[in-house]
Amino acid sequence: MPAIRITLHGQVQGFGVRPAIAQLATRCGLDGTVRNSTIGVVIELRGELPNLERFRDSLSSALPEQADVTAIDEVDLRKPSESPPTGFRILASDRDGAGRTHMPVDSAICAACLVELTHVAESNEAIDRRFGYPLITCTRCGPRFSLIRAMPYDRSETSMDRFTPCPECAREYVDPTDRRFHSQTNACEACGPRVRLVAGDGQEVAAGAAAVAHAAKAILNGKIVGVLGVGGYQWVVDATQPAAVERLRRRKGRPTKPLAIMLADVDTVASLAVLAPAERLALSSAANPIVLLSRRPDPGPISLAHQVTGPMPSVGVMLPTTGLHHLLLNHLNGRPLVVTSGNRDGEPLRYRPQHPVAKPAGQLADGVPREGVNALNDPDAEIADCWLDHDREILRPIDDSVVRVIAGRTATIRLARGLAPLPLSLPPAWLGGHAAGRQVVAMGGHQKAAIALFDGSQAVLGPHVGDLEDESTRERYLQSLESLLELYRVRPDCWVHDAHPDYFTSRLAQQLTETSATTPQGIGTGPKLPVDRAASSLAIQHHHAHVAATMLEQGWLERTVLGVAWDGTGDGTDGTVWGGEFLIVNGKSCRRFASLLPFRLVGGDAAVRQPWRVAVALVHQALGPQVATGLKLPGIDPLAIARIVQRLERPAQDPRSIPPSADITTTSAGRLLDGFAALTLGITHSDYDAEPAMRFESIADDSVVPPYPIRLVQSQPTWRLDWTPTVRSVIDAIANRVPAAIIAARVHRALAHGIRQVIDLQPSLPVALCGGCFQNRLLTEAVVTAPECCSRAVATPGQIPTSDGGLAAGQLAIALAPDQQPD
Repeated sequence: MPAIRITLHGQVQGFGVRPAIAQLATRCGLDGTVRNSTIGVVIELRGELPNLERFRDSLSSALPEQADVTAIDEVDLRKPSESPPTGFRILASDRDGAGRTHMPVDSAICAACLVELTHVAESNEAIDRRFGYPLITCTRCGPRFSLIRAMPYDRSETSMDRFTPCPECAREYVDPTDRRFHSQTNACEACGPRVRLVAGDGQEVAAGAAAVAHAAKAILNGKIVGVLGVGGYQWVVDATQPAAVERLRRRKGRPTKPLAIMLADVDTVASLAVLAPAERLALSSAANPIVLLSRRPDPGPISLAHQVTGPMPSVGVMLPTTGLHHLLLNHLNGRPLVVTSGNRDGEPLRYRPQHPVAKPAGQLADGVPREGVNALNDPDAEIADCWLDHDREILRPIDDSVVRVIAGRTATIRLARGLAPLPLSLPPAWLGGHAAGRQVVAMGGHQKAAIALFDGSQAVLGPHVGDLEDESTRERYLQSLESLLELYRVRPDCWVHDAHPDYFTSRLAQQLTETSATTPQGIGTGPKLPVDRAASSLAIQHHHAHVAATMLEQGWLERTVLGVAWDGTGDGTDGTVWGGEFLIVNGKSCRRFASLLPFRLVGGDAAVRQPWRVAVALVHQALGPQVATGLKLPGIDPLAIARIVQRLERPAQDPRSIPPSADITTTSAGRLLDGFAALTLGITHSDYDAEPAMRFESIADDSVVPPYPIRLVQSQPTWRLDWTPTVRSVIDAIANRVPAAIIAARVHRALAHGIRQVIDLQPSLPVALCGGCFQNRLLTEAVVTAPECCSRAVATPGQIPTSDGGLAAGQLAIALAPDQQPD
């Protein structure tokens, strides 16, 4: 009788693929087996040829929605690997060999589980046994990556291994007709993880359903509740109570940056915000990200406290992730909640249920010491007033993902829960050629750090870690790095890093290849990393990596591309700081073709926090010292402006030989937008990354079409986009009391027009828009919707973050590129 073996590659573990295959094989009248392995899912089938053909034809439609099959191999079996079974069986996983299958990602509660969780039985119905169980899951939903210890994906290799299934859960696990057939996270109130509410003094207040009810009451009373979600803690408060939101901001150390909210369902979201089809799809997807939306002028019945979003007209919204979130919202009658990352700003996400009463004075709940803080006598030392947590251990902390729809495409702002780890598609010729057998780790940058790796057969981009200024975030980065290396069984032969020599990741890469110690010197006392002096390190220019990341996503790695890399700052190759670049890229080759006209950042890093300094520099360069000295900026002493002008009259310094407080020359598009925001809106200080530019975009009237003037000039050895005519127009408009919304729109149109002028000089090349500035929807859409771009291949942000969160993906692609490839 004919027999075949089919191997499914890709993201095929963790979502009920084996049960779905078993059910399909049974329907098709086939005998055989299915098992997880380190390379994917392996199926062996035996039966009549028509039945085998029916199985092949039905396979793709029978798989769960979350499954992503990247390749299918099939071979004939003259002799099946085992004696022919009667019927069809799911076998124990095969753990031999290198890991080559994609990791399953965490998934929001599915519709079927939600019905079981919340459906109130009628008089003639039996109540579902999981009714009200906050941690309900099935084969199609629930935590995956956050609780995996190792692959293949089996309960024994997750943090669920300590929970022994009760007889009813065990029956479901082996019943092919049950939705929880072979569900590795299967549990219930009787045998599964337990939810509890812990007061600020460390005493348990309630457990189970009562814990959720008590937490809801605390929120109604204006308290901050630390809720343990899928990947870590979230700080939760009533989004309609100004005092509660303000208290959360003070304790979290986040004075103005908008906070995300959670709403009960899509219809409620639609009453608050404008929902395009792509936004609705992203909001209700299994990934369950925070979606950045435009608020309606009249929000209807929902009245958010002003402190939630401040002056921004947009809002980040997510739907409930787990049964716990749904029950909490039900108790609150759908009241909007602030649900923000469970950390202090600049620190890593907390994820372990450790409460301050058990910690010595001067430590936080996650054990990270903070100088001068005593959690027992400082009311703001601990952020949460009480804690709604559970005993299902989180092995891999992971934050909430953030996305925004730009030019009709869902763009990832923060790659995390539900989206990470993200498989990366390298050219097949590379995998079978020069890259075969290599093991490479890309370290990312300094802000929005994330790690990418190649294990010899697959490439992935790991989840967001954070900005590496804080020592505790650096420790979390090291933990994440060690964890990913262990999970993917990688021992790198090359560590790839940013060309900036002082980034934490750059120093780490150097020390991992230059010392024989197991822990890099001067890096910290955290996890042990594999040190191999035979391994190499490779520095990649910042903006080259941005372009390569976009090329990777578009499948353009074997083409020559014109990359438009606009962001905050990155070390250039000419002794200046870049950030407004047009680069011609082909694999490892990168040539600067054009850039924005350089300008001065007076005070270096201080100009990032004080954008009024940039405004003065722009006006000085466009209109001269007299006009710059006469600027009136709110809250800024005219003498301070005069001192900046005096410094601008002196030559700039080499940034490689000066302290961060000195003046540097830059082409940064992000800082240019900050300067325009300071001139137009009077924003003189920035509390978070890109705040002035974001507010400048948010007030723009996008119905205004005519751009301000901008010039393209040839300057050896590159072309320059001269923005000084734009500055002169802005100063005239301010003097004539033109509304700020019109000024902002015309500045964005000017920059987009300038981009189009440059790309018109290379009509044969596809264009990659990349860097954090293209998270600006107005700027991006002004470029791609122009008539002259309609016939061009123009790539906009997608799954790989276009900010520094995607930098590691580009670094990895460049490191794996052949030394020479055709244009």
